Order: sequence, then C-alpha cells, then structure tokens
Amino acid sequence: MSVAWQEKLGIWQSWLLVAFVFFLPISSAAPNLLLLLILILWLVEGDFARKWQQMRAHPLLFPMMAYALLYPLSLWWTEDVAWGEHMVARHVIYLLFPVLLTVVRKEHLAYYLSAFIAAMTVSEVASYSVWFHLLQIPGIDPLDPAGFMGHWEYNPFLALATYLMGYALLFGQVSGWKRGLFIVFIITMSINMFITGGRIGQVAYFALLLLLFGQYFASRNLLWRGLGMSAVGLVAVFVLAYNTSSLFHERASLAVYEALHHDSTKTGSVNARFIYWQNTLVMSLERPFVGSGIGDFPQDYNRQVGAEAPIHMSTFGEGGGHSQPHNQYLFELASFGLLGVVVFVWLWRTIIVQAMRQHDMYTHIRWAFTILTLLIMLTDSYLLVQAFSYLFVLMLAMFWQPQVRSLTCEH
Repeated sequence: MSVAWQEKLGIWQSWLLVAFVFFLPISSAAPNLLLLLILILWLVEGDFARKWQQMRAHPLLFPMMAYALLYPLSLWWTEDVAWGEHMVARHVIYLLFPVLLTVVRKEHLAYYLSAFIAAMTVSEVASYSVWFHLLQIPGIDPLDPAGFMGHWEYNPFLALATYLMGYALLFGQVSGWKRGLFIVFIITMSINMFITGGRIGQVAYFALLLLLFGQYFASRNLLWRGLGMSAVGLVAVFVLAYNTSSLFHERASLAVYEALHHDSTKTGSVNARFIYWQNTLVMSLERPFVGSGIGDFPQDYNRQVGAEAPIHMSTFGEGGGHSQPHNQYLFELASFGLLGVVVFVWLWRTIIVQAMRQHDMYTHIRWAFTILTLLIMLTDSYLLVQAFSYLFVLMLAMFWQPQVRSLTCEH
C-alpha cells in the first residue's frame, strides 16, 4: 500500500475517533460499531513497525497492558467461568489501548474535546426537553433526566464537560460569540447537574470547579485569594441548588442521614455502600494474594455475608442487581488480591508521574481527568462501566502522549 493511502486511512480512523467520542454519552451501540470500523481500517492500513514504535514510546503502554491482561489471567483461578468471561468481554477496551494510541492524531486533539463538549450539549438539551415535558425520549426519566445515560455516568461526564468549557473560557481558548455560548452552556449544565440524581458527579462538579479556579488563579500568582473566593462561590451554588432542586435536596439530605445513621440492616444507597465496603474488606482477607478471580466476586461475597444478609450480589444470569462493591479500589483488591493492587498502583503511579512531567496546554486537563477518575472510583467501579471505561482509555491515549505540542481549541 502506498504511503499516501496509508496516510488517508490514518486520517479516516482519527475522524471516526471523533465520532466515537461524540457518541459515547449518547449511544451504547454506535461507539462499538465505530470501534469495529476503526479496527478494520487499522488492520488494512498496516505499517505495523511504525505503530509498534509509537506504542513503545507511550509511557502507559506496559502498565495498561498489565491491567488489561489481569482480567483474562484471573480466569485461571475463577470457578464461575461464564461470569468471568462476561466480565472480560466488558474489559476488552483496555486490550485495544495500543491500537487507539496509534489512531490518535495530535493535530486532532482539539476536535476530540470539541466532540465531547458537543455530545454533552446534545445530552443536556435532551435532558431539559424531557424535564420540561417537551419531548418523550425512551430511557430518560422526567424525574431524573440524566441524558441518554444513567445518572451515575451522566453527572461525571457533565462535570468534565463543565470543566472543559470553563477552562476554555478562563484560559482564552475561545473568543467572540463562542464565549457567550460557552457561558450560557456552563450555566445550563450547572443547573442540569442538580436536577439529576448522580451524587458523586455532583461532588466531582464542585471538585473540578475548585480545581479550575485554583489553576486559573495560580497562573496569576493569586492562588490563596482565588481559592477563598472560589470556595465562597461554590458554597453559594450548593446552597442555591439545595434550596431550589427538590431532587438534589432529597438525595443530599438522604446521603447525610444514611452516613450518620449507618445500620447494617438497612439498604439505602449510601448505607448499602458502607455494607459493601465493609464486607468486601473482610472477604479480601481470605484470599490476599490473588483474590477471588474476575468471575467469582459475586458468589464469594454472598458466601461471605450469608443467606440472611439484607443485601446480596447478583450472580451470572440473575440480572437486575449489583455485582461489584461500588468501589473500584476494593474491587481490584477483592478480585485480584495483592497482585491486582500492585498492577493498579503501577498504572496510577505512571498516570500521575507522567501528568507531573508533561507541561503543555493540556497539563491542567490531565490533572482534572485524573482527579475526576480517582474521586468517582471511591463510590463505584467506574472502570467496569462501558461509557466511562471507553472515555478513560481514550483520555489516556490522547493526552498522555509524549511531547504533545500546543494546539488551538478554536474552530
């Protein structure tokens, strides 16, 4: 194949990746189809020697591959192979990390971000349309209008989109009429954040905005003054949301109540997490070195708590319930033991070290995504959730590339 055709195939793959990013918050099927098309073009393109050199140059290749292979490796000591294979299938995106990092084009990084912001604006419009009863969209509940996703996914996505738009405003990435448009969408996204029920996404929203203001004022040598002003502003936003959004008021109050009145006989959302975490910690001590294996966590958990426990995990074929402890860190520990902890720490140490070493126009965005992911993994196993795991792999492939040069985000 000629060099010119290889270059064209590479460009087409990158544009398909732009579409992939756009459809992540909107559709569960479209990203899979686009990923398949990208993989086909990637294989037709060839040029594998160059691609291997590009893979080797990426600082996250080996820790990511270790993490990706951990799931299929644990099938060796998994008894429930059917559930294990199901979990491995959900984890395939991590195995495709080397492919995606060779598809990413540095000159298209701004387009990937723009596609994400555009997708979240579409999701927001759909959310408001259902909330105001202007449209009936299957899968969107007017009482909890979390776009095209569950609120546990939608709100972290919305928090990241709000941060990215705020970053573009404060650091001069947009100008003219776009600034006004971004301001409008930041306000409407902030309101939208509190008419949906994803509490960890709401916490992430406050954390990312505080980070954003800290980054902005630090760049002007006004860090502490700026953080003080930002904290006051965010408290005002919280008070306003608490007193105007009935859903936010109800869920925030319930979260505080359940945290303060924890009882192992109750099954509320926050209370249940305390139960999951406590039992998972106890369970992990039984198999400290390699854990239960990717297929046996639900069964081992149920065996640990006994038949009389108020909350159980759903095993393969049951459906409808939870099959993980609502904490990514505890899931790695219980499923893979110390082996999993070592691999997970290796991966995150590399992510953080590279974020510290790379200094370009995407430095602040790297830290925002790192903090977002570390935070939300406290309350759910987000690296098992399709849309967020896809976003996780893409962000690492895109913005942890070595020597990313400055680009304009204005199109």
